[in-house]
Amino acid sequence: MNINTLKFSLIFLLLCQLSLTAQNRFKAGVAGGLNFSQINGDNQNGYNKIGGSLGIKGGFDIAPNVDISAELFYNNKGSKPSREDLTRSGRSYLPTINLHTADMMIISNFYNKINPSDEFYKISFHIGFSYVKLLRSQTEVTRYLNPVPNIGQYLNQHYKSSDFGFIFGCSYFITPRLGATIRHTFSIRNLYTKPVSELPIEEVGDFKSFKPYYLSLHLFYNFILPSVKKSEKSEKNKKEANPLERL
Repeated sequence: MNINTLKFSLIFLLLCQLSLTAQNRFKAGVAGGLNFSQINGDNQNGYNKIGGSLGIKGGFDIAPNVDISAELFYNNKGSKPSREDLTRSGRSYLPTINLHTADMMIISNFYNKINPSDEFYKISFHIGFSYVKLLRSQTEVTRYLNPVPNIGQYLNQHYKSSDFGFIFGCSYFITPRLGATIRHTFSIRNLYTKPVSELPIEEVGDFKSFKPYYLSLHLFYNFILPSVKKSEKSEKNKKEANPLERL
């Protein structure tokens, strides 16, 4: 682990520690799933690159149906040509880009009940931002099915080491602790921008810029829930167990 990644992790842990000071409003959990990604500017279409996603999250309630969360994820994303892309004669340079990143996200979550009689909020919508640190990358470029290693090496050496992203999505809760999330993330900065100087196309390809974006599907489990909600649930169970208290 390099020093920048270590700083990145320490900042996230500090945010979690600050959340702990919220005491009975604190929540924490884990999540994992898949990313379906592509890159704007890579001469190909479709969310063809599939990669893993695994992370932890912590947050605290600021209102009964609103919370702020900090999340730290490892993500594998990038782009990959489809079979149609590889056989299409009109496009010469096609990259396969494999990115490994650490993503720190700050997200606002807004909860709703599907039915007024529901015992807990079953759906939430969220919006937020992420800071992305590139940990490792690999790029392979083909031209009419033939490898062009020098272009892949050039691109790989000129990727930006950090990025910012815009996030939106929603979650469905099966139980108060367990649920599923779908979200979309757009990069704000270019991963790669072609230099102003005119370099031979045989060295850099015909790519002008790369901007990643990806769709994530996660399952999550909250192993810590706000004690306020737990106490409310306990009080409700107590009243149900003692119907005379309703009188």
